[in-house]
Amino acid sequence: MSLIYSQSVPSIAHGPPRSSADYDFDFDFETSALIAQFALEDIEQTLTARKGKSRVDAPLTDEEFAYQLQLESFQQLLAVSEDAKLAKSIGDAVSADAAYLEAFIATEEAAAADRRAAEMLSRGERLPTPSAAQARIEEPDFIMHPEPPRPNATAGPSVNRNRRYTGHSYFYNSRLNIFHSIPCTICTDRVRYIKALRTPCDHFYCETCITSLVEYSTRDESLFPLKCCGLQPIPMADVTPFLPDTLLKVYHQKEAEYSVPSNDRIYCANAICSTFLGSSTNYRQVDSVVCPTCALCTCPRCKREAHEEADCALNAATIELRVLAHKSGWKTCPGCSRLVEKTQGCNHITCRVLLHLRAQVEDIPSRAPSITQSASGSSSRAADYEMDPETSALIAKLALEDLVEVFNSRKGKSRADSPPTDEEVAFELQCLHYQQIITLVEDEKMAKSIADAVRADEAYVAALVAAEEAAEADRRAAEMLSRGEPMPEQSPAQARVENPVFVMHPDPPSVECTICTEELRSSSALHTPCDHYYCRPCVVSLIEHFVRDESLFPLRCCQERIPVTDVVPFITSSLNKTFQEKHAEFSILSKDRVYCVTPSCSKFLGSAEGIIGSQIFCADCWTSTCSRCKQTAHEEDDCPVNRSTVELRALARREGWQTCPGCQTLVELDLGCYHMTCLCRSEFCYLCAAPWKNCECPQWEEARLLATAQQRVENELGARAVRNMIPEQMAAQVQEMVETLRVNHNCERHNWRYRPGGGRCEQCHFNLPNYLLVCRGCSILACVRCSRNRL
Repeated sequence: MSLIYSQSVPSIAHGPPRSSADYDFDFDFETSALIAQFALEDIEQTLTARKGKSRVDAPLTDEEFAYQLQLESFQQLLAVSEDAKLAKSIGDAVSADAAYLEAFIATEEAAAADRRAAEMLSRGERLPTPSAAQARIEEPDFIMHPEPPRPNATAGPSVNRNRRYTGHSYFYNSRLNIFHSIPCTICTDRVRYIKALRTPCDHFYCETCITSLVEYSTRDESLFPLKCCGLQPIPMADVTPFLPDTLLKVYHQKEAEYSVPSNDRIYCANAICSTFLGSSTNYRQVDSVVCPTCALCTCPRCKREAHEEADCALNAATIELRVLAHKSGWKTCPGCSRLVEKTQGCNHITCRVLLHLRAQVEDIPSRAPSITQSASGSSSRAADYEMDPETSALIAKLALEDLVEVFNSRKGKSRADSPPTDEEVAFELQCLHYQQIITLVEDEKMAKSIADAVRADEAYVAALVAAEEAAEADRRAAEMLSRGEPMPEQSPAQARVENPVFVMHPDPPSVECTICTEELRSSSALHTPCDHYYCRPCVVSLIEHFVRDESLFPLRCCQERIPVTDVVPFITSSLNKTFQEKHAEFSILSKDRVYCVTPSCSKFLGSAEGIIGSQIFCADCWTSTCSRCKQTAHEEDDCPVNRSTVELRALARREGWQTCPGCQTLVELDLGCYHMTCLCRSEFCYLCAAPWKNCECPQWEEARLLATAQQRVENELGARAVRNMIPEQMAAQVQEMVETLRVNHNCERHNWRYRPGGGRCEQCHFNLPNYLLVCRGCSILACVRCSRNRL
């Protein structure tokens, strides 16, 4: 035995392979350790077989001594292999992290240089020369999270030592980087390592496939518990982050059910319900178990409907089933009492309840391109100009408003009894045409809504009908068995209900939240008139901001109002109360609002319009307020002069502030043109307070126009790009923006695009670190909340 090992494994037992012609092969660490382990097992087996064949105090023979030396040699080889693997893992980690550390250090040095440059500019000094770190991070090929270097395929045989083939590409066992993309074991789609589930058998599952596996395991007991590659279970703690809460809840319910042997499980005796009630071992001292779903009582011993008799009656259906099993040669599992039929193979039967079978994931949905995607490439040029129904309705609505305005301006210019002119008839026909377009679009939206509801409920209705038909067939079969008639054939409804993929309550289609982009059920989302969806947390966040910020009134998305009644189911009763109060308050113009005169109270008391009398009583602080002067109630008919109001108006005149003609609110122009839009939606000129486009005042002040143009250019290019731009090029960009703003200073409907880098939102003035949205038309910056609900 020792002679064979010493001749066949010289490179393993005595270090690296020699450069002779006898040994022209090279083993990697795993292969060397595996051969040494097999050799150790053989030597130990041989030594065990020789025990007892000589005296205990007898000295070792030369053969036994050789075995001991060979055993120690292989044990040393295993230790060296483990040390080499650990050293290589540490070396790979250091080499992989070197690029990250270098990029991180360069970013920190560039940030420090940027801060020093900003301080120098604030003191009026010249912009310093960019440092080496700044120049590096501004290079196009700079990557903040670089991938570690790939092995060179032509570097020689030693490069390929520690790799394994997984079906698509080579990976190093020693260390996988979290930014690598790896193929999913099931669907072969590539996914980031950090977003994949890694099983104990070193396989990877994408989120879609692991969710599908869990869904199938809740309907097929043979997939429980979750496992991969035979009997290696997948820890549920690793799976939980990939599952939605609803599916996780169903899995835990099925986990509690499948962990009980089938002969001890109690199900509701109601065939339509069949809710799992627990294990019969927990109900040995009770005569019935109440179903929490249908309130039917079930006997835990005979698993039938609860009865008053102490002894359970024989179940005729069970007797018939056992007789049929005896005639057909079926066997009963000794562990769970299930009936088992052998269709092929040997007599070795493994019940799926006692031992885990191999996990088999079937029917993974294919990822073939959709029909719309494949057809879009071959569409004609005429399809490029096709408008959606919402755009058509908007154009028709705007055209109809223009026609009505022109038509009203012509009233009174002819006799009332004179026949309409050809131009007036044409106007009326055009108005009728646009009204028909708007009606058709509304009908199409209604039909689409009904079709979506039918499509969503179709699966529920079909499952309910199948369950009812199966229950009726079960009752007929039970009646026939009770009369001694043979068991009828299985109906299609029964076969469908007993199919493992059958779901009584199928999941509705999922949608994406417009704000946080989370996936959720459409039935659990707020559907706005602009066809966007909001999850519950985002609705609550919107309402919480609404009650503190009047600029969000009226509640809207994409400039279309959201019905108040649609929001109520998503918020708590206390928040709903505050929301209704603020909605009523914001619905009244600020000049007509009456607040309690007590500063510590300041409760909204209602509108001054339509109040009988001049006093409004506050129920919170028991103070009366005059509805005309908004001061403490007084007996005189003439309201006293409010000194604070006089001083505020004097300050407004000195500072050049303007008063909104709609709600009498003071407005200050900070940046932009003289076109003002108040919170009450009044549009007026900042210089003369006349309604917009009804005066001869200039639209811009040149200093503000130049400042606004510089801000818009910086919004488009980014602050860092502006700092590094040549002054002449920057001046040209600003002058071009000045000319653009003279013609188009604002957008009726903004067209947003994503701009990385963060910054300050121009509407809510919040600083966001990662990204903002910039309008393609007017170049203003806004966050997602402002772009949807404020602008």
